[in-house]
Amino acid sequence: SYYDNDDDSNEGPGYAFHVSSETISDVERILNEVHNDADVEITCLSTSGNATLFLFDDNDWAYTGKMPLLLLYELSRQFQEQQQNTESSSNGNRGRESVPAARRPAPVYISMAHDDRFLIKLDNDMSLLDGPKALKECLRSKKARMAASSLPYSNQLSSPSHQQQHYQEFIGAVQTVAFGVKYDAFFIVYDDGTYEYHGSSIPKTLVDTLQREEASCQITNVFATESNAMTQNIQQKKDMKQQKLLHLMCVTLGPKGEWFLKDRDGRSWWGGNLTKELKGVIQDIEDTGDCITFMDFGVNGTYFIRYE
Repeated sequence: SYYDNDDDSNEGPGYAFHVSSETISDVERILNEVHNDADVEITCLSTSGNATLFLFDDNDWAYTGKMPLLLLYELSRQFQEQQQNTESSSNGNRGRESVPAARRPAPVYISMAHDDRFLIKLDNDMSLLDGPKALKECLRSKKARMAASSLPYSNQLSSPSHQQQHYQEFIGAVQTVAFGVKYDAFFIVYDDGTYEYHGSSIPKTLVDTLQREEASCQITNVFATESNAMTQNIQQKKDMKQQKLLHLMCVTLGPKGEWFLKDRDGRSWWGGNLTKELKGVIQDIEDTGDCITFMDFGVNGTYFIRYE
């Protein structure tokens, strides 16, 4: 399905998506509500195939499909909303009516996987995570390399009584997190554009693309250094050669090895095991002259694309 905001009354991004037949009407209703409200924009979306979640710039949120119970609990807690039916398969209407003056920090970014792994980033730079141990260790390590904070770095939190799990809080650093095919696979993009990844199921074509672009950036640095050789000393030349210009904005991963990559210069790449249908949709979008700005993937060939 396509949803284009191409009329003169409300310019905005277009969306192409393949979701389950049970939730497509809810997705279309949410997009229509946003289209008809010129003061509201979608700031984040994430799909797992089982559910699709939207965050808006007015601190509202909406979802369709069956959300992970722990994620749904945490969202309801953060938004000070009591969710009445966590086992229902749909909640197509946008969540809250207003933002109370005294509220918990609001989510500004969410990533979720088909197997209930998730990360929530709040507007106070706190991140809530339910995922592999190695991911938590990476976030701790990154924080240790950042400037010291007066706030405690991590705290163990208990999940709702009906969920025999635990998740953790982390402060700062995270821009986006993508969860791979296997439980231990993930890709982190940090606030400063640096990144790291872990797990055997990280797509080789994604790694190859990163290595190619990093090599290209280093070649650019060498040319820039040599052109200014008369005014730079050897140490400056060495520092410039080692600098990496590839700073990422986001990475997403799919359950069948799909991937999407975007850098801070607005360039995008994608690949992996894309379905024939998805390849056709991408080609259609490119044929119109539009640029793909975001892509996410779910189970059973589901996907969500934003383009402008």
